[in-house]
Amino acid sequence: MDERMTPIKIVAMIIALTTLMSCASYRDANTEGYSVINGGFTDQKIMEGLFYIEVQSGTSAISNLNTVEKNWKKRATELCAGEYQEFQYSAVDSQQPFSYNSSNGLGINYYISKAFGYAVCPTYDGNMSEISSLVSGYSTEKEQTFEVYTQFQHQSCVTPIENIKELENTGVVLFKEKSYSKAQEVFLCIYQQDKDQLTQRKSYEILGTMHELGLGVKKDMKQAMFWYQKAGLLPH
Repeated sequence: MDERMTPIKIVAMIIALTTLMSCASYRDANTEGYSVINGGFTDQKIMEGLFYIEVQSGTSAISNLNTVEKNWKKRATELCAGEYQEFQYSAVDSQQPFSYNSSNGLGINYYISKAFGYAVCPTYDGNMSEISSLVSGYSTEKEQTFEVYTQFQHQSCVTPIENIKELENTGVVLFKEKSYSKAQEVFLCIYQQDKDQLTQRKSYEILGTMHELGLGVKKDMKQAMFWYQKAGLLPH
């Protein structure tokens, strides 16, 4: 067997070493998006004094639970300007559906460490028992969004979308949650199938907003105007 280092083997080794050294940095994924190497955090204000926070590490061969938990608490402290209470908080290691196998048979599994839950600030005007009903609708919406987005990831944009409006609604939720890269992915796929009819105008309006304000993409007024035209907000 030829054990020489081919270009493909070198690239594979670089990828393996990069992910091996991945960590969980304090990266604001609300504006910068999640990094494959360093992860990041997102947060959503449910109401005054109540925030949903999610922190994840980059893809790594080692657990970064301690770091993501530390970053979750740091973000909660910032949002609440000091003290807070945790609600439905969890921290887990999620094994990824791929691994690296070296030529000598050594196998490496990869993980993403996550910490997620609600931070209840002193400014929250209510009691803890009321929060369950308050966040249940939000949690259900997140679950539905995750389910639709997961199905979307497993299909090609060439394949006709069965429920394009449902996919657009998922993109809108992702945008509101500041998952800009995922939202853009959804909206661009919708445009690919809807560019002749231009029926999903909300998708194109949000794409225009993202380019105008630089949300997850570089500011580009030319692109913003292009999408606003597709949304019917500007004359062609």
